[in-house]
Amino acid sequence: MSCARADGRVVSRLGACAVAALGAVGAMPAAAAQGLRIAPTVSVSETVTNNDIAAPHGRSEAITQLSAGLVAGMQSARTQASVDYALSALFHARDTGRNTSQNTLSASLRSEWYERQGFLTASASIRQGAVSAFGAQPGLSTLPSANVTEVRSLQAAPRWEGFLGPHLRFGVNAAAGLTDAKNTDTGDSSNSALGIRLSPARPGPLGWSVIASRNHSGFDAGKGSGSSRVFATASYPLIDLDLRLSGSAGWERSDVASSQGQSGTTYGLGFDWTPSPRTQVSANWDKRAFGETYRLAASYRTPLTVWSLNGSRALTDTGSSLLAGARAALFNLYFSDPRFVALAADPVQRTALVEAFIDALPQSALSDAGFLRSSATLDQQASLSAAMRLQRGSVTVTHSRTNSRRADAGAAASDDLASSSNVRVRSSSVAWSHRLTPQMSATMLISQQSGAGQAASQSNDQRSYSLQFSGALGEGASWTLALRRVLHDAAVQAYGESVLTAKLAYRF
Repeated sequence: MSCARADGRVVSRLGACAVAALGAVGAMPAAAAQGLRIAPTVSVSETVTNNDIAAPHGRSEAITQLSAGLVAGMQSARTQASVDYALSALFHARDTGRNTSQNTLSASLRSEWYERQGFLTASASIRQGAVSAFGAQPGLSTLPSANVTEVRSLQAAPRWEGFLGPHLRFGVNAAAGLTDAKNTDTGDSSNSALGIRLSPARPGPLGWSVIASRNHSGFDAGKGSGSSRVFATASYPLIDLDLRLSGSAGWERSDVASSQGQSGTTYGLGFDWTPSPRTQVSANWDKRAFGETYRLAASYRTPLTVWSLNGSRALTDTGSSLLAGARAALFNLYFSDPRFVALAADPVQRTALVEAFIDALPQSALSDAGFLRSSATLDQQASLSAAMRLQRGSVTVTHSRTNSRRADAGAAASDDLASSSNVRVRSSSVAWSHRLTPQMSATMLISQQSGAGQAASQSNDQRSYSLQFSGALGEGASWTLALRRVLHDAAVQAYGESVLTAKLAYRF
């Protein structure tokens, strides 16, 4: 199998080409060729575990997983789209009553459906997500868990742009989204947004815009909320300093933090600093009706390393955060990596590439390290990640933490924040990959993930140690052999699990 071949199967090929995990970036294919490409996929895996019931004294079990899927990609002058879907059936050798099925989906669309005026961005996903931060998290164990469920997400955002006379440009954008968690109302949510923007038709040194927006979110098992905002923004470059300053001021009415609603002025400051092509720093701070928000992002790269620091305090008005913990740190790290930018300048395509690249790692804490929410939350996040490219591989280190609290402390909702006013989630990982031969690679991953609330009983700590070997078996076929040891320590009970997994996959 050649990783240098460029075609519409680029997302599928990443899964096989990334057998060197994080060290294979330089060998990935160029951007997809124009046209539609469809590739069916099938795989079979056998997992042997010594603890099939996640208990201090477990029993051995063998689990067979059969999967069939479809990878499709399309690229034209105005449209870029990708779909990666798989349906899996899991069969237990001893306890057949636990046989189940799983879906995975990653789909994205970006289209300029009307020349230079009408645009559409959409995405859909199905992932394994955690119901509670205090229970077993997805990715660390092969076994089905009552705390792990399928989380389905759909987002669509159309946009229309045009001119109002010779001096003004306008934009109307809308967005709608749904989040649904299987077998529970917790996390089920919908959100919508509408915005109108006015800005100069011809950009000058002083950039400005006037924006009016309305946002609303609803939760099946909790309180819905919304806000209306009118504000103006301005920015000015200091060219000699490679710096752009920005600010905003306006008015907002919101019932996010109180059922009675609040209104008042809103304002903010920010900057973007690019002292060199390898260094980027940006930050902004806003005073909103529901509280203060901020965002900080800094990245630095050398020929062999990439460093990334991110911090934020933001409102989450959906039922699940699909990018959290170590996975988010890795995503932020590689999304801005020039090698990925060179492969896909389009953000939608690059998102698919990075997601597929991360998915090639062993099953680990790189899943959604969080919990389902049933009302708007204020999430304070911080992540640090670094990667070093070696001659035949790479080393990647990530650390992240998230503190979540209810935006409206008096809201009644069914989730972790119903029993704890603050939920803390932390995750760390160290990954080392080495290309043994042109067709075979090894990856070692050590990860830790924890969740905690106010009560002593609200605690969860998981550690995972895995070693994975992957390779190609001719054109279209690949194999994986993985060893994993998982240690779970919680206030309720502690247990360990040792797992051996062998997998064969074929892409037509």
